[in-house]
Amino acid sequence: MRRRIVRAAISLGVIFGAAAAFAFSTGPPLSRTGAPAIGGKPAEALCTVCHNLTFANDGTGTVEILDLPAFYTPGHVYPLRVRLSSTANAGYPDRKWGFEITAVYQANGLGAGTWNIPEAGNDSLRRATYDSGSTSTWKTRVYITHTSPSSHKGWPSPSEWSFAWVAPPVDSGTVIFCVAGNAANGDSASVGTDDHIYTGRDTVLAPSAVVDVPPPARERFVTAIEPPYPNPMTWLCVDVSFTIARAGNMDLAIFDTQGRRVRSLMSGWREAGPGASFWNGKRDDGSQATNGVYFVRLRAPGESHVLSRRLVLAR
Repeated sequence: MRRRIVRAAISLGVIFGAAAAFAFSTGPPLSRTGAPAIGGKPAEALCTVCHNLTFANDGTGTVEILDLPAFYTPGHVYPLRVRLSSTANAGYPDRKWGFEITAVYQANGLGAGTWNIPEAGNDSLRRATYDSGSTSTWKTRVYITHTSPSSHKGWPSPSEWSFAWVAPPVDSGTVIFCVAGNAANGDSASVGTDDHIYTGRDTVLAPSAVVDVPPPARERFVTAIEPPYPNPMTWLCVDVSFTIARAGNMDLAIFDTQGRRVRSLMSGWREAGPGASFWNGKRDDGSQATNGVYFVRLRAPGESHVLSRRLVLAR
């Protein structure tokens, strides 16, 4: 007997102060949709880098994925929209809007299908993936994000973006869509400002009856640092994403070309898996670092050498 299809949608609101995501003219960093742990893959972060950390679910708005089907036909193209609504930034004439969305298989957490941005009226959206050589645990996922031109400066609520999702070429099981939206006040500051982050999730089933899937194996991580973003660092802050292969004491810090520690970003015990931090261009004593070349260094548990990424501060 054919199993009954049930479609579920979850919408959560999370508030963080700042508008730094909009400082990235090419869009926000990847894997910032707030996607939960799915199919053995760990949860994605939210826009916590360069944003204040405050309480979740402030109730001032929502982000929705519109026009999703209850189930997909393999290879079919589905026009979709993301709608971001908020009353929180209504009093700001320069308010801005942004989003990031991805789709993953429920069974294994890998990226599901791909995305199309129409050539006509594409609203300057960005389709992005990790580099082919990346060791990121989310490297199979494809993302659609806003860019600076599509942040809809001054627009009233709600704000919408249109694009299309291309379903997998074969029946591959349930797909989970994860989206994050940013309703910002547009002051381009990174601390103590009135920006609000909202997240949402929705599911689309395969056309066949749902079958039991064995639980995924525990993922084996590879210690790595992703390239700092943006680099050169010309604005408010730079995103530093990393992965450690095993639990233990780790240290993530900024050093100058003389090998002197400039700023400690993260230190102490941490479980294996991905993580993220940011650098706002300041030293440990709070003073502003001078423009020039710096290095992000990761000392990870069980590793005999220190991993390093070059970073240019130019602002």
